[in-house]
Amino acid sequence: MAKPTDSIGQMTPSERGHLFPIILSESLPIWRTLYREEKKKIISAIGQENIERIHHIGSTSVPGLLAKPTIDILLEIQGSTDLKRLILRLENIGYIYDPKPMNPAPGMMFMKGYTLEGFSGQAFHLHVRYLGDWNELYFCHYLRKHPEVAQRYAFVKLSLKEQFEFDRDAYTEGKTAFCREITAFARDELGTRYAIPKRKLQARLKKAEIDYPSLFSKRVNRPWGVIFLDPNNPTSHDSNHAVITRGKAYRRILDEIMVIFEKYKIKPRLYDAFRPGQWEALEPLLTERGFAIKKRTWSLMIHQTGKTHEVLTTLTFKRQNSFDENLFKQLFEESEWPYAMPVQRACFSSPKFYNFVGYLGEAPVVNASILNLGNGLYRIDDVETMEAYRSHGYAREMMAFLVRYFEENIRGTLYLWVSNPVARRIYEEFGFAGSDVLPSGSSAYRK
Repeated sequence: MAKPTDSIGQMTPSERGHLFPIILSESLPIWRTLYREEKKKIISAIGQENIERIHHIGSTSVPGLLAKPTIDILLEIQGSTDLKRLILRLENIGYIYDPKPMNPAPGMMFMKGYTLEGFSGQAFHLHVRYLGDWNELYFCHYLRKHPEVAQRYAFVKLSLKEQFEFDRDAYTEGKTAFCREITAFARDELGTRYAIPKRKLQARLKKAEIDYPSLFSKRVNRPWGVIFLDPNNPTSHDSNHAVITRGKAYRRILDEIMVIFEKYKIKPRLYDAFRPGQWEALEPLLTERGFAIKKRTWSLMIHQTGKTHEVLTTLTFKRQNSFDENLFKQLFEESEWPYAMPVQRACFSSPKFYNFVGYLGEAPVVNASILNLGNGLYRIDDVETMEAYRSHGYAREMMAFLVRYFEENIRGTLYLWVSNPVARRIYEEFGFAGSDVLPSGSSAYRK
C-alpha cells in the first residue's frame, strides 16, 4: 500500500484535479447502505474501544441532494488511540492515508477508491478527529431537515462545477460562504445537539489541566499521581508542583512530596486533581505540615463554535515562531521575567504552542497564546497588553483574531480561565460562555 499512498500524496493539486475531477450525481438510496456497510468494516478493523462516535456526513448523507458520489465519514477517536496502529489497520481494509496537518487534530484523513489511474469502485473519505462539536454535523442535519435549503445548495454546487471541474480546492472554497451561513442557522436551531457530553468533556479537561506543564517541565510519574519538577526554574509554580490523582494515603504521599521538593530546595506545592472531597481530606494534613491553602477565583469559559463578532482592526497580527527575548521583555512585567522566561523558551520549542503578537505599526502592543493540550482541546493563555497601550481595545482585537484564526486553521474545543470581570465580559462578546464542567480548584504551598 505504501507506493500508491506516496504517489497520490505527492501529486500537485492540478494533477489531482484532472485525475479526480468534480463529478455530481443524483442522490442514490444505496449511499446510506454503503455507509452502514463501511462503518461495520471500520469498527471491525480498528475496534469499538477506539471510537467515540462515527457519522455519515457530506452531501451523500442528505436524501435527494445532488452530490459527488463520494461517501464522507466522520470518525471521532479516543484520545488514547494509537495513531500509528490506526493507520496500519485502516490501510489493511483498503484506505490510503493522506496526512492533513491543517485539519483538526490529529490531522488525519483516509481515502478509498483512488488509484493512479483515477477512481476505482466506490470512493470514501474518512475524516479522523477527536471528539468535538463539529460544524459538519449541524450543517448536514439542517439540510436533511430543510429540503428547500438543500436544493439551494445543489444550485451552488452545479454553478461551481461548471467553473472548477478540475480544481477541487477552488470548488470546495467556493462553497465556504454558503456552508458558513447555513451552519449558523443550524446551530441556532439545533442548540448543542452534537456537543461533547459533559461527563466526557470533564474527563478530558481534567487530564489537560493536570498534564499541560509537560510542555515546559519534567514530568515524574508516581504511583499516586505526578510531580512536575524544574530545578532550573525553582520559582515557577506551574513548573514545580505535585498532583495527587490516585489513592488516599495522604499522610505518606504528602511526606514524599515534601522530601522530593526539599531535596532540590524548592518550595513544596500541590495543585488540584479535581477529585471530589479531596481537599476536605487534605486540609488538616496540609495545615499541620505548615502549608497555606489558596482557593482559586478563576472561572472556566468555553468557546461556543461559530459565535463571535467582528471588530474594527487597527493592529497587524503575526504568529511568533521562535522565542524573542527583547520582545518578551517588552510584553511582560519585569517581575515576571525570572520564572516566565524559561517557560516561554520551552514552549516555543514545542509544535503544540501557538503565540501571536499584535502590532500597532512597528510597536508590539498585545500578546496571546494558544496551547494544544491534546485530545482536541486548546487553551488560550497569556493575553497581555503592554501597560502603555491598555484601555484602547487592543485585547478585543486580539480575541477577535484568535477566535477567527482558531476556527479557520485549527478547530476543536477552545477554552480559557478568567478571574477579571472586565475580561470576562470581553470574552463573552467573542462567544465564550461560563461553564461548571470544572471548578476553579485549589492549591497549596509550604510557607
